[in-house]
Amino acid sequence: MKNKGISHISVSLLILVFISCATLKNPAPRYAHIENIPPDDASYVYEIGSPIVRKVRCSKKNAVKIKETFTWNSESYPAQVAVHSLTDKSYDFYGPLEGPVQFVGVYLGIKRNENKAVLLWNNTNFPLKKVPTIDYTEIIDRNSDYFEQELIFNGRVGDQVKFLYREFTNNSIRGSFTQNVQYDLNSSSEIGFKGARIVVEEATNKKITCRVKSTFNEF
Repeated sequence: MKNKGISHISVSLLILVFISCATLKNPAPRYAHIENIPPDDASYVYEIGSPIVRKVRCSKKNAVKIKETFTWNSESYPAQVAVHSLTDKSYDFYGPLEGPVQFVGVYLGIKRNENKAVLLWNNTNFPLKKVPTIDYTEIIDRNSDYFEQELIFNGRVGDQVKFLYREFTNNSIRGSFTQNVQYDLNSSSEIGFKGARIVVEEATNKKITCRVKSTFNEF
């Protein structure tokens, strides 16, 4: 009975250790991002086919630009951009990295507040002798929702200015949400579409000079 009790305790401890290891690395956070083009209401000149108003709603993650090839275990990892994917109490992990095919799921770990780096592979940290040269940046998280709207200048015929409205979701054009619109400048120099307000100062069949007073509506 005594041996069974010890065995039971040992198994319980192993389960706890396994759970602890499995939950050690947490997914890196993403954050909401809204981008408006143009950023202000100044006058801008656009060629035909150019977006006059553009709004992107997405999520972003931090990332690093690895600026040089570095080696580990005699294998080379090229310069690349790696997304912030995992985190723990000491390190931020970026990847998975492009590299040797025999090492799949390798992450570059940068220790916070210290000039130290590791490679994470198979849930084990392997110290690097030299920290690769990196720049911090941010990229769109392609695994999250992405929605983009744009209103494109499509030329002028007589007193009519023409635009093409398009929507993208997760980088695919939504065909049913593509629409041609046109406006009579004799009626007003200010035009509107889905909350966007544009004051047309000058327009030809090649380019338009205008001010964007407001962008597309929020949902």
